[in-house]
Amino acid sequence: MVRGGFGIFYSNLITLGGMQSMEINPPNHLRINQSTNAAVPSIVLSQGFAADALTPASARNVTLVSYDRSNKTPTAYQWNLNVQRELPGAVVLEVGYTANRFVNDWRQIDGNPAPAGPGDINSRRAFTTAEVPGSSDLITLANVVRIQKDGWSRYRALQTKVEKRYSKGVSVLASYAWSRTTGLGNFFQNVNDIDAEVAVSDNDRPHHFVASGVWELPFGNGRAVGGNWAGVTNGVLGGWSLSPILTLTSGAPLNLTVNGNPANTGQSDRPNVVGDWHLDNPTPEQWFNTAAFVANDKYTFGNAGRNLLRGPGTFNLDVVLRKSFQVSERVSADLRFESFNATNTTPLGAPNTQVGNPSFGRISSAGAARSNQVALKLYF
Repeated sequence: MVRGGFGIFYSNLITLGGMQSMEINPPNHLRINQSTNAAVPSIVLSQGFAADALTPASARNVTLVSYDRSNKTPTAYQWNLNVQRELPGAVVLEVGYTANRFVNDWRQIDGNPAPAGPGDINSRRAFTTAEVPGSSDLITLANVVRIQKDGWSRYRALQTKVEKRYSKGVSVLASYAWSRTTGLGNFFQNVNDIDAEVAVSDNDRPHHFVASGVWELPFGNGRAVGGNWAGVTNGVLGGWSLSPILTLTSGAPLNLTVNGNPANTGQSDRPNVVGDWHLDNPTPEQWFNTAAFVANDKYTFGNAGRNLLRGPGTFNLDVVLRKSFQVSERVSADLRFESFNATNTTPLGAPNTQVGNPSFGRISSAGAARSNQVALKLYF
């Protein structure tokens, strides 16, 4: 059987939230900081503020918000092609190609960037002042939070699925995806080198495998072992089923940064790559070769790409041992023994990726250890 599909989907045109709302722009909202010398105060509460203290002209280093008002609509184009084949033993195999292309996505950047260089950052920005609407007052500017619709992402995947339909007390479902997700990031290290921000997306996972199943254990009345059991023996030993879920996933991409801001742009810097960062046997103490990276020189940008590294992958096995039985004519029960992370495999966190940090390259966090629980559910 061959199946395919194509669809176009449209996203929300409106995005709001806290400091990203244009309502914080002057003249709607303006924050002015006044300070005084503690030893010789120049501001006395009884005298109040000076007459011109709270005028927009007194505002310094103001952050503005700018929204894209174009009629572009965030749009996703999705398509897939799948081939399905039934195999002997009640097994169904499916292989397919799936793709997604998202354009005109909302993206937040600094719309008033400062080039790398010495001295005051705000004095080097593209725009240093702005006139307050309805007045002739000028305010000095810092960054401009620009929300615009030029983001994009691409997803491509080869997806396979094997399903053994329930027969002889066994059912299995396994799926594997080999994929790649790329996109344009929200942050620009260098506004004149936008191509450097095109990389794998934060949610890129090249390999993802999940397998689950149900196995009715061959013990108990009507089964291979103990087919004639009855009473307490069958009640205790018979009628159990085992349901495992195994998950294997590649690690998440990791973006490198530098302690401080050598470029002096007010943004985060990425380091320079000076060697091979791969290790044959990475450990939590050193997940990658930290000597392969050095801080960028003052007033320059690093050459490391975005999301250059990858964190630890996921190996997780959950197991459920379950038994259903009849308590009385009107009452039944479901007894479950559940083990999460049954192998007690340590789920490692992400390593520190800040060059210049004492913990650079070290993993100092981990997820939950094995957890077991017993549950009983009664049905009336």
